[in-house]
Amino acid sequence: MFTKVYRSYNMPFVYALNNDMTRKFLLDFPEQIVQVLNEKWDLIIIDELFGVHSFGFVMMNKIHENTPYIVMSTTTMLPSTSAVLSLGTSISANPYILPMPPKDDEDMHNPRDFLQRLSNGVESLLENFFINFVVENFYLDSLQLFGIRDFTWHQMYKEKSGFLVDYLDKMGFPKTSSTDLFSTCSHCVSPKNLSREYEEFMNDPKSNGTIYIAFGTNVLWEHAPEPVLDAFFDAVNELDDYKVIFSFNGKPRPVKQHVMLTKWAPQVEILTHPTMKMFVSHGGLKSVKEALCSKVPVIFMPMFAEQAFNVKLMLQMGVASVINKFTITKEKILQAVHKDFLHKLDTERLRRSRVEFSIVNPIWIFRASPPSGIPEIRFRADPKMSS
Repeated sequence: MFTKVYRSYNMPFVYALNNDMTRKFLLDFPEQIVQVLNEKWDLIIIDELFGVHSFGFVMMNKIHENTPYIVMSTTTMLPSTSAVLSLGTSISANPYILPMPPKDDEDMHNPRDFLQRLSNGVESLLENFFINFVVENFYLDSLQLFGIRDFTWHQMYKEKSGFLVDYLDKMGFPKTSSTDLFSTCSHCVSPKNLSREYEEFMNDPKSNGTIYIAFGTNVLWEHAPEPVLDAFFDAVNELDDYKVIFSFNGKPRPVKQHVMLTKWAPQVEILTHPTMKMFVSHGGLKSVKEALCSKVPVIFMPMFAEQAFNVKLMLQMGVASVINKFTITKEKILQAVHKDFLHKLDTERLRRSRVEFSIVNPIWIFRASPPSGIPEIRFRADPKMSS
C-alpha cells in the first residue's frame, strides 16, 4: 500500500485469486457450504466487486428458490458495472475510480485537460475489457461447482431486485441513475459519549486543539517504509502546541506527552469533539463521510483502491489538502498542517456540504420474499438539520 498503486490492469489478478479461493472452499468444506446453500433466505445482499463465491450463491438461489437479491457498491460504481447496466457514465469527463494519487492540492480533476480525459477514458475502457471480457470468460470457472455453466454479468444484474450504492449522491462528480438504483450513503452518524481517557486528554487547557490521525484498519503500519514512519513521528512530535491522537497499529515508537498512540479510536466521537482542529486520513469513504459530517478540515494521504478518487472530490470541493505517499516528508506534513487555508477554513462551505450531505436519512423496509423489485422505500427529513 505504501509503495504501489492499484489500477485497472490489477483487477483480473484479484478476481483470479478469489476464483481460486472459491474453488478451494467448495472442495475443502463441502458440508459447510451445502448447509449454507440449503438455508431458506428472504433476501440476499452481495457486493458488486470481487465476491466470486457470492455471485454463485445468489445465482444458485435465484435458479432453485427464486430468492431475490440486491447488489451493492460499497463505493462509487465501477465503469464496467455502469456499462452492463447501460447507465451511460462519462468515462472521460469524470476521473477514473482508480486514479494516481494527487501530487499536491492543485492536482485536481480538470475535464478540460485533454490528457486527463484521455487517461480517464483509456483506464475505463481497459477496466471494461478486463472485467467484462477477461474475468467473465476466464476467471469465474469456479462457479461451475455451483452448477452455473454460463455465468454472465448481464444475467446477474438483470435478475437483481435492486442496486444500492454507498457513495455521495448529493455532491461530487456527475453520475447517472435508474429506477432500481438507490443511494445509502448520505446520512451522518450521531456521536456517542467519549470515554474519560479521551476527554481528559483532549480537554487540556494548555493545548491549541486536537489533531487526529487515522488510516483505517487495512493500512498496516508495520509494513510502512522507514522514511514514512520517520516523517510522521518526527512531525507529530514537533506539534507540541496540539494534542495528537494517532491510531497506529505498528510497532510503537517514542512520542512526547502530547501524543497518544492507540490501536483503535472512537473516530466519530473524536471528530465531533469541540477541540478538534484537523483530521489526517487515508481518504477511505467512511472517513470522508465522517469528516464532512463533523465539518473538520482534512489532510489526505490516499493509499490504495478508490481513495485517490475520494480525495480528488474533496480537493474539488475545497475542503481538504493532500500529501503524496511517494514524496512524503516531515516538512510536507508540517507545511500542510500550518497551511493558511486550513486555519482560515471556509466554514460556510463545509456547513453547506454538511447540510447537503445529510438532508435525508434513508429508511429501507423489506418485506419477506418480495415478488419483484424493492417493495418499499421511504425517506424522512433529518430533524437535526433544522438546527
